[in-house]
Amino acid sequence: MKDMMQRDEKQLELAKLRAQQETAASERRELEAKAELQSLRDRYKPKPVGKTTSDILSQLQEGPTWQARWQEEQSQTEVLLQDLKQTLGGLQSGEEQLKQAKVRAQQEAAAYERHKLELEDELELLRSRLERPS
Repeated sequence: MKDMMQRDEKQLELAKLRAQQETAASERRELEAKAELQSLRDRYKPKPVGKTTSDILSQLQEGPTWQARWQEEQSQTEVLLQDLKQTLGGLQSGEEQLKQAKVRAQQEAAAYERHKLELEDELELLRSRLERPS
């Protein structure tokens, strides 16, 4: 009889555990369903019409202000562009002048080198005359 009571108690404990597991699983499914429902609600939530309309109206009212700002920025950009073009033109002409100066310097260096060689030849000729008097 004692064995039967212990077996009945074990079965009762097993039944309690199964009931707790089922309850936990049921609660988990319920929470998942609620989360999914909330996700769907958030995804398909309608946008407030009044706010969108007021936004559009305020943008329409600010239109002339934006246009004035845009025109001011455009004129500033054009002035900056003109300055950059002038600077670029000055740099390009300066570069061309530097290239010409480089060519002139190279030509002068070549002329000095030829003159040096001519002087060295003349010096050699004079030394040879000194060594051999005629």
